Amino acid sequence: MRILNAFLFLVFFLLLTTLTQVGGLVWLAGYGIVRLRIFQKISNKFQRIGFQAGWYLLCTFLIIPSLATIFGRVSLPVGISGPLKPRTLLTVLCNRHYVKPQLRSIVSEHVRRLADAHDGLHINYLDANFPFSLKLPFGYFRKGFPLLPHLSHNDGRKLDIAFVYRDAATGELSGKTPSAIGYGISEEPLPGEYDRPKACRGSASYSFIHDHWPQGAKADHRFDAVITRQMISGFARDRRIEKILLEPHLTQRLSLDQGRVKPVQCGSVRHDDHVHIQI
Repeated sequence: MRILNAFLFLVFFLLLTTLTQVGGLVWLAGYGIVRLRIFQKISNKFQRIGFQAGWYLLCTFLIIPSLATIFGRVSLPVGISGPLKPRTLLTVLCNRHYVKPQLRSIVSEHVRRLADAHDGLHINYLDANFPFSLKLPFGYFRKGFPLLPHLSHNDGRKLDIAFVYRDAATGELSGKTPSAIGYGISEEPLPGEYDRPKACRGSASYSFIHDHWPQGAKADHRFDAVITRQMISGFARDRRIEKILLEPHLTQRLSLDQGRVKPVQCGSVRHDDHVHIQI
């Protein structure tokens, strides 16, 4: 029984670490704290779970952001009312919303300009990076702690941003995306556009999220090509932005600069449900 408990303890620690980078250490620290004499009143399972949840939230919203700045990364806005916001609170709870200060400044500048031009506009960011680089001398860790399932979100220089959508029934800016996580519901190629999803059909990773995410909510949202083009072309004109990744059919449809907006390879994931920018 002890061996099983130790195994489950290790699995839970590794799972939290993989999903949140620091969650395993935070949970381990909380596990030790509740065993201190001053916390002896926290005795039953539900009290300990409640303490661990509160301790995790305290670390996530207060302690980790302060520590991250020491290592050169800052938190993106975590509120839901500003022009730039996380598509889902899970992004924040999993500490996947950290970038280098320059990237936050660039994105905030462009989003603020768009919001001033379009009343009620909210831009949703998706995955960014973990709060700490934690480079180790093996595997993907050589370039920093990997933000799975991404291949490159490990250095604070990358950010995924959702497209802009309108409510299909009212035509109003929705502030949301068809998918609850921002990924998985794509803007498919139209007739006459290059069909990269068809060309990459044999790839196991390229359309994995798209193929396994329910598509029913797509009918409730209408892709706003005008504002999305303004957003991406604004990034493309900014020389501080090093690379922008988008599917070729959307680059063609939105008449974007193909020199700065680049396609992804079939070994990556589809980029017709979001745009990837990096400095």
